[in-house]
Order: sequence, then structure tokens, then C-alpha cells
Amino acid sequence: MKSKLILCLALVLSGGLFGCSSFAQTAVKDLLTPAAPESVRISGRLGEKLDLCVARAY
Repeated sequence: MKSKLILCLALVLSGGLFGCSSFAQTAVKDLLTPAAPESVRISGRLGEKLDLCVARAY
């Protein structure tokens, strides 16, 4: 019983019954781009402190 469990675990970790991993074959295009200026707002105490820092910089 324990050997069957180890065999099943080995098959799952190796990529399945067919021996291929979908992660290695799938390519995803990088879509990360910076946010537009002033599109992100931080509220609360942290937002107030950040606004003070920005106001002092100008």
C-alpha cells in the first residue's frame, strides 16, 4: 500500500502519467507595465504622510 502511494506521488511530482509538464511548455508574455501617474491613491494615515512628503518636495 505504501509503495503505491509513493508511486502515485512520484507520478504527480514528475508531471503526470504522460511525463510532460505543462509549466515548461507554456510561455506567458510579460504584461506588467507601470501604473499611470496619479492613478493609484493611498488613503488613511499613510496616504496623508505620503501627501505631506510630496507637497514638501515641490
